[in-house]
Amino acid sequence: MTWAERLARLGARPTLLAVATMNAITGLAALLVLAPISFGLDAEAYRRGALAVAAGGYDQDFLYSPLAALLATPLTWVPEAAAAVVMAAIGLAVLSLGIVVETRGLRALDRLLVAVAVLGFIPVVNELLLGQTTLLVAATLWPVARWRDRTGHGIAFGIAMALAPKPALLPILVWMLVRRRRALLGTLLAALVTGLVGLLAAGVDAHLRWLEVLTRAGTLERHGNVSLWTGGLTPWSAALAVVVIAAAAWCVWRSEDGGLIAALVAGLLLAPYTLVYAVSILLLVVRSALRIAPWSTRLLALIANPALIAVPAAWLGACLLGLAVATRPAPPSPSASPAPR
Repeated sequence: MTWAERLARLGARPTLLAVATMNAITGLAALLVLAPISFGLDAEAYRRGALAVAAGGYDQDFLYSPLAALLATPLTWVPEAAAAVVMAAIGLAVLSLGIVVETRGLRALDRLLVAVAVLGFIPVVNELLLGQTTLLVAATLWPVARWRDRTGHGIAFGIAMALAPKPALLPILVWMLVRRRRALLGTLLAALVTGLVGLLAAGVDAHLRWLEVLTRAGTLERHGNVSLWTGGLTPWSAALAVVVIAAAAWCVWRSEDGGLIAALVAGLLLAPYTLVYAVSILLLVVRSALRIAPWSTRLLALIANPALIAVPAAWLGACLLGLAVATRPAPPSPSASPAPR
């Protein structure tokens, strides 16, 4: 172990304590501010989407597929408040399972601090309050990221992409083309099959209406957009997009883990719109980021909540820049390979 590794290990718990404290305070403040105005908003959107498809139409704000609307039908069987609680509970269950799995081998105190830091992360607070599905998508990507490259490991992610085809996920497919080709095949096949099932279940008319909604989505202004396109397409935003693409491509070429992190960050920056809750998908790669760039990752984690309120795009850009500088091609070894499954 080098002196730098010893120093990093020595500073791990104090930094974790600092991050947990910062997130506990700012996350609780965000909860108190956001809960009265945003609790269950997206859960209600799923209800509206399901009711619109059942009535033969399509809700203009529902960007998920018609099959997703059909799957959301049970939310219409309960009151709005109950639907909001159900979606929050699903997200919290996925998050809790992820914390348990990702912190295996750590001491009990460290696992507790990680849980506090994660639950107080403002994108997570926003995600759970709204009843969003980012954590569910992250869960489907977990086998692709953590296990060996096999076709079956991409199936869950393919289903998720067919149900919620978010532009921010497209760079992940590029990473898979380079690093997970078998899983990519599984993803594409699963997405195709899911799309066909949706077509049979919801009908052609529902899908045509959905396409109309998707074509209008890019022209809508989203309050709180933190992507590069907040001010529209400008020479400055276009130049930054080129830099983001180049940096992400560099990381994908240089490193498997670094490439996945870069793909996630690039997707958030390059999507037509990115709301703060979407940043919660980065929890999937925190361990990898700590391994690649421990000091910059800890610093970025410490300032994450205030930065995501004040300068979210700059924080994401700093993540990508730090990753591009720190990424090195890893030598092949059993410890560097994904866990066999």
